[in-house]
Amino acid sequence: MPDGQILWTRWDYVNRPVIPTMGLWTLRADGTAPAHYFGNYTKNPVKICQARPIPGSSKVVATTGPHHGMQAGCLILIDRQKAEDGLKAITRLTPEATFPESERTTPVSFSTPYPLSEDLLLAAYSPSPHPSGMRFIPKKNAFGIYLVDSLGGRELVHRDKDISCFAPLPVRPRTKPFVRPSALKTAADTPAKGVFHIQDVSQSSQPIKRGTIKSIRVNEMLLQPTQRAPRSSVVTFEILKRIIGTVGVEADGSAIFEAPAGMPIQLQALDENGMAVLTMRTITQLQPGEVASCVGCHEPRTSTPMVQRKELPRVPAKLTPPDGPQYEGGLSFAKTVQPVLDRYCISCHGLGPKENKVNLLGTIAPPVILIGPYRGCMPARPILHWRGHPT
Repeated sequence: MPDGQILWTRWDYVNRPVIPTMGLWTLRADGTAPAHYFGNYTKNPVKICQARPIPGSSKVVATTGPHHGMQAGCLILIDRQKAEDGLKAITRLTPEATFPESERTTPVSFSTPYPLSEDLLLAAYSPSPHPSGMRFIPKKNAFGIYLVDSLGGRELVHRDKDISCFAPLPVRPRTKPFVRPSALKTAADTPAKGVFHIQDVSQSSQPIKRGTIKSIRVNEMLLQPTQRAPRSSVVTFEILKRIIGTVGVEADGSAIFEAPAGMPIQLQALDENGMAVLTMRTITQLQPGEVASCVGCHEPRTSTPMVQRKELPRVPAKLTPPDGPQYEGGLSFAKTVQPVLDRYCISCHGLGPKENKVNLLGTIAPPVILIGPYRGCMPARPILHWRGHPT
């Protein structure tokens, strides 16, 4: 990007369905300040990729595609000054192509755009239909390089009779992006931790009554098994987590605390009962020695920070770890919950006389109804297992 940031695309499967999960993010060259740029909650298009900044403009050009298919579809112009999600900020530069998967099979498709201006760009183009399926493979010479303009012009630059051509790159000088200096400490003894500074938790795009958020919980997002592995819960895309610790929120709504660096992290805002009021449905991370600051919890990205100080207003607090045994794999039913059931519950409510006719091994939970793309009904099941064996 002209300001020295890196514009990139990532999957974001944090406690959400498989679609839509691919938007645009920014990051400084030293790995600090990861931030949402556009489209993380945009349902149409389902995938935004191959983004490039437009010279002399605050807008970017990108390709829309299916979530598990070839990166080709409609080319779009994104104006983040209008919105950070949704169609309001999107202009279709190639309206003859649809948004694959979220709309329908596109009759033609574009890919790998290189903008020359807001109205003129180079791109790969195929006149053949592009189905949204994962197994779609275009013919070997489907794509050629074209000069594309916003008024409908499509001029062939080069097409090879044997292979497709992608990723046009003009051979000409361009302005070197700004080199943003790094504020990270590079000493060998720099601790593997950083600092989060939340200025006011009540500053949010969601209604939060001042004074109701009492603490912040920090979770580690654990490496995930594949979808084909046994489900970790009835919620198919529930992400496995481990609680690192909590920290109190000050009377002014601020929280300043240390957290591990180099680890995917999720933050939760808790009420006086330790219940989550807001939960990040994405991840963030710190570099060693980084101080990351935000205006609030889920605040609009256009929010203006408070007056910046050269130093933090107080010494960062340390996280208080949760009570009880901690496991590398996070919460474990077998290690944490099952021993309690075995010791205190099953003898009276499963194996022996059934007090109050409550049988935890035989009581059946109601069916779970699934909606959305995975419509159906999961069958009823036992409430508990006995030492790993369902009844």
